[in-house]
Order: sequence, then C-alpha cells, then structure tokens
Amino acid sequence: MRLCCLLLLLALIASCSDKKETEAPFDSFVFSLSALRTDFSIKVDGSDTIYFQKRDVRSGNAKNYYAIAQQSDRDSLIMVAAKIDFTKYSNKYFEENLIDGTQLRFYKKIRNKENIIDIYGNNGPKELYTIALQFNEFSKRFEFKPINQNIDFGNLEHIDRLHPSVANTIK
Repeated sequence: MRLCCLLLLLALIASCSDKKETEAPFDSFVFSLSALRTDFSIKVDGSDTIYFQKRDVRSGNAKNYYAIAQQSDRDSLIMVAAKIDFTKYSNKYFEENLIDGTQLRFYKKIRNKENIIDIYGNNGPKELYTIALQFNEFSKRFEFKPINQNIDFGNLEHIDRLHPSVANTIK
C-alpha cells in the first residue's frame, strides 16, 4: 500500500514538473483598439484559447472569434500583457481637441479587481504604444474561427473613438 502511494505521488510530481508554460498573472487581459477603419479586442487568459472580437465601425455589430494558440505564442502574449504595471500609469490619457483619433484600451482583471488604461490620441506613454503594436501584430498572426458564444471582453464601455468631452465622464 505504501509503495502504491509513493509511486502515485512520484507520478504526480513528475507530471507537474513537465509543465513549462507561462502562468498568467491575471484572470484575463484584453487589448482593444478603435480607430476610423478598425475596431477590435483581443483577449488572453490562462488557457490556450485566444479570443478576438471584431466590431463593425459603421453598425457597431460585434462578431466573436477564437483561435487555439501554440504554447510559445500563448506565452508570448502573456509576457507582453504582464509587462504592463497598471500602478505605474494614469488610467486615462486623452489628447484634447482631437475628434477622430485612435483609442487604445488595456484591461486586466484579477479576481474581481479591474484595471483599465485608456489612451485617446498620441499623448500616452511610448511603452504602451509599443505594446499596442505587439498586440496588433498578434491579432494578425492567428487564424481566428467564428464562435457563436458570448465572450466576456471585460469593460468595453466607451471604446468607440471617444471625444475628450465624452471621455471626461469615465471614472
């Protein structure tokens, strides 16, 4: 009996040590980009599934997609998202007097705590624009397939090319 328990324990330890994937330091992370001709969100969580939501700029209708990521791509996405220290940044950066600008949103959820950084225009921190470019490239890398399921992309309120007068209402 002791031998069986010991063998089972060793097998369990060996199977756990084989895992080399990066653990997500968040429950979910969503990057959103909204501009004149493009409007999308990409979601990463602890699984190998990457979710994508494309919103029609004219009608506002949204379609959800998914892709199964290779472990290396999944780990890269997690590492890029984990670079953002939300405590280091303001929660909004808005360029005054800009009407048709690009909006970026970085959204992270850990347990029930949400962190959001909104950028409208060109006055945000340069490192966040670099991360936004990386997520934009990731969004093109995967072969997303349609999914008829509601996907929680977090707080997408006001992700529609905000004019600063509207943006001031965001808390």
